[in-house]
Amino acid sequence: MPTQTLNATTFFRTIWPLLALGFLIAIAPLGQTRAADPGWRPGWFVILGSLPETQAGLNQAHLLAGTVERNFPSEQLIVSETAFYRGLTPGLYVVMLGPYPSAAAAQRELTTSGLKELVPDAYVKQASERVLE
Repeated sequence: MPTQTLNATTFFRTIWPLLALGFLIAIAPLGQTRAADPGWRPGWFVILGSLPETQAGLNQAHLLAGTVERNFPSEQLIVSETAFYRGLTPGLYVVMLGPYPSAAAAQRELTTSGLKELVPDAYVKQASERVLE
């Protein structure tokens, strides 16, 4: 049986496509949304503020939420502990709007509603909320 040496032509015709395919298969999950875990519902949120999980932090969270509600009444305004949301820094109170079905929908709410002028540090973030049954 003759031995075959690996030259550039052989490499690019046979081995390179297999390496490229393996790489694409390996990174494919990175671009996908994580499958929903039981008890958690993924969504996109407009984060308006995060405050320490203290009484003073809770008071500030309610003040911020009141300001937002007066200027932009919304059924989607949330004041909560971050423990109820995967993907948010634990140990804080969060003031946010959502959930939205996509990053684009959340970003649109942030930029077209005037919220960004009221809360310049606001940003969009994906998180999963705990489903309480």
